[in-house]
Amino acid sequence: LLMNNRADRAYPLPSPTASPRPAAGLLWAIRALALVAFGICCYLAWQSASGALPVGCGPESDCDQLLAGSWAKWFDIPVSFPAAAIYFVIFLASFGANPGTPVRQRRSWAILTLLSIMTAAAGIWFIVLQTANVHKICPFCMTIHGCGILIGLLVLLALRTLPAKRKDASTYRIVPGIRPN
Repeated sequence: LLMNNRADRAYPLPSPTASPRPAAGLLWAIRALALVAFGICCYLAWQSASGALPVGCGPESDCDQLLAGSWAKWFDIPVSFPAAAIYFVIFLASFGANPGTPVRQRRSWAILTLLSIMTAAAGIWFIVLQTANVHKICPFCMTIHGCGILIGLLVLLALRTLPAKRKDASTYRIVPGIRPN
């Protein structure tokens, strides 16, 4: 029975034959949510670039007013453009999170962790902004923000399934203090 050398010596390291794969269902759920958010972001970006209203958003509707408001753009660029890029990178990084070369797996988990925290924080921020400050709701935006929050939660759950660092450094958990199952 191998023991961890750090201060948290109370739990054994996983056996060398233990799978470093997080629950496959979690990764597929992350991919599905990232694709949904990516698709909606691309749709909103296209609508914004063409000047058209999204389906179901009539003139002067909450959705129209939010998408034309100051919070919908950053340096005159619709926020849906960078959001689409972030969700696409999350989708791609989720494939690198599968077992493979240790370096690729670590990088993928680092990218997933960083971007999922960003999307979850942005999702919470924009939901609070829409409900408490602007008092208008865009169903497209809320769907994107909900996907971002769920991706953040699923990545944290998946991180718990990663094994702790082994001496051969083939796999490790990326967030210190979160024990593997």
